[in-house]
Amino acid sequence: MRILNVSDVGVPYPSYLPRFYDRFPDLIHGDYKAHYDAILHDHFAWAMPFNHAMGPFGYEVWNVDRGIAAMQRAWARENGHSRSALSRDDIVIAQAKAFSPDILFYDLSDRQLLRRLRTEVQSIRAVFGWVGSPMTLGKAWGLMDVLLTCAPESVDRLQRMGVRAVHVNHSFNPEITGRLHPSVARIEASFIGSVVRRNEFHLGREELLLRFRDKVPLQIYSPSLHVTGRDYLKAAVAAISYGTIGGLKRARVLPRLRWLPIVQRAERIASPPRLPINRRLAKGMLPAVFGLEYFQVLKDSRITLNVHADTSPVYASNMRLFEATGVGSCLLTDWKKNIGELYQPDAEVVVYRSAEEAVEKARWLSEHPLEGEEIAVAGARRTLASHTFHHRAAQIDDIIRDELAHHAGSGLNN
Repeated sequence: MRILNVSDVGVPYPSYLPRFYDRFPDLIHGDYKAHYDAILHDHFAWAMPFNHAMGPFGYEVWNVDRGIAAMQRAWARENGHSRSALSRDDIVIAQAKAFSPDILFYDLSDRQLLRRLRTEVQSIRAVFGWVGSPMTLGKAWGLMDVLLTCAPESVDRLQRMGVRAVHVNHSFNPEITGRLHPSVARIEASFIGSVVRRNEFHLGREELLLRFRDKVPLQIYSPSLHVTGRDYLKAAVAAISYGTIGGLKRARVLPRLRWLPIVQRAERIASPPRLPINRRLAKGMLPAVFGLEYFQVLKDSRITLNVHADTSPVYASNMRLFEATGVGSCLLTDWKKNIGELYQPDAEVVVYRSAEEAVEKARWLSEHPLEGEEIAVAGARRTLASHTFHHRAAQIDDIIRDELAHHAGSGLNN
């Protein structure tokens, strides 16, 4: 059975590819396989390791990333499309037709491309999507059969919206450990991740990071540092729009103007807009790291701080749980209802319930490095025993087969 995974690395992380090509400049004009293998071995895209993990269950997996233009052009050139000036979407369609997948994993919000794939690629029997804890409106969800999500909270929300959703935890790829260097200059404590200043994203994370960093040395690596003048302009326009709507409400003239599209868009701004980055937090912040660079920083960190998104108030679910423990860092993570199902608290990971407790436990770990190392070793052992991609592959195989049986039983098709 064949799985095609379609994504676009540039949508959530536009700074990844420039850093990647800084390390591998020859790939921009290289052949497709060399490009594909280099991306695969950089271990950035989370779905990539399923190439190997799904094999024992009888699957062949191909990852197509619409946003890696040089790699996509190489495929088109090598497959006889050099003179046809295909668009990015056309290349994806051509790749899907050449591969003839049974299953499509679609990690984009582009409804038009998904509609084309479902219409033009007759081999596709079921479409799966992915959504995390912070959920933006999924334009393509209605064309998907099942959405997988790492967050139990998202399962509940999606099902209330009429979307079929199944919970699948993130996991760790053990191959990564063999590609990292021994730690030489250790980082006492680090945090790696975004700090998106919007409701249902990372406002709680921002507050905790500020309070933590004031009392404990913490290196923060974040893609949120890569803001542009355009980001500030968008924030300013949103602030003006929000203020204007407030003024119209107070003047009691808003109902008469709701037919205007610009007013309709402004009314969808649910909370006072903020600057794209907190300037206090940005001071001393380091550029984002991705792929093997990301895992190396985790490995070099004695303590990895983890703070879930605002939309995960109950359950532990993010990738950092498994990645930090997998490479052998001592994870300091916020307490959640299910943390004991994943790791033994304060034995395999260290948990906190408040910013004050996070600071207290970070200081204790710094003062007791041997005990911290024992926790890190125990956490790595648990991850390798219970939370690898091979463990998740068995669950995904069950989900796929259940969905195909459902389609067969109901007579559904594309």
